[in-house]
Amino acid sequence: MGFNQYAMNVQQQNAYEAQQSQSKEGLVGSLAQLALFASDVRLKDNVKYVGKEKGHNLYEFSYKWDKDKKYIGVMAQDILDTHPKAVTVVDGYYAVDYSKLNIELKEKNWWVH
Repeated sequence: MGFNQYAMNVQQQNAYEAQQSQSKEGLVGSLAQLALFASDVRLKDNVKYVGKEKGHNLYEFSYKWDKDKKYIGVMAQDILDTHPKAVTVVDGYYAVDYSKLNIELKEKNWWVH
């Protein structure tokens, strides 16, 4: 099993457990906000700094396994210094829980210029 499949399985399990916990407590949340995202610079290509959001450096990038899509998000290595509790390690790579940063990973729309 490669990192991509492993990370997706971990993300789904974490999201499920968090959803179950929130349901028991009567809280409503979004699975997208609960998921951990692979944010290690070693998993990204074509990385370009694009600005800041809520004090976090943002980058445009593509994942090595999905070069047809571009995203805008953080690099886990940056977040380790400022919000270490938002970072975890999955299969030797850093992942970021964006809900702890109060920002979202965004897919860049190729059709809007």
